[in-house]
Amino acid sequence: MIQAFLPLLLKSTRGIIVNHTPIAPVVAPPFTGLYATSKSSLTILTVSLHAELSPFGLKIVAIKSGTTQSYISSNQLNISPTASKSPLYYLARDRLNVIYSGKPFDDGATPTMNGRKRL
Repeated sequence: MIQAFLPLLLKSTRGIIVNHTPIAPVVAPPFTGLYATSKSSLTILTVSLHAELSPFGLKIVAIKSGTTQSYISSNQLNISPTASKSPLYYLARDRLNVIYSGKPFDDGATPTMNGRKRL
């Protein structure tokens, strides 16, 4: 998308690229390492684009939001008591079930429409 619009942005007097990135790469809660890693790539791209394109007068920013209500947790893995006999997982089973349910993230999430209004 950026490549497609870059010629127009360069001709503009107020060109700006806005990337919406989650806060996960900055504050990765337990068991979200893979998610945070995948999302950090957009943050790095934004930093790189800023270095490359700001000399041409373009602004490049990243909006880092907290959790937003969505259906991302609806397909989360649920670890059952029999899923693993490993003592490590058995001892952490209850906590893992709470984390994988998505509830800790959804409880403090910004309603989707409120998030859109803030942007």
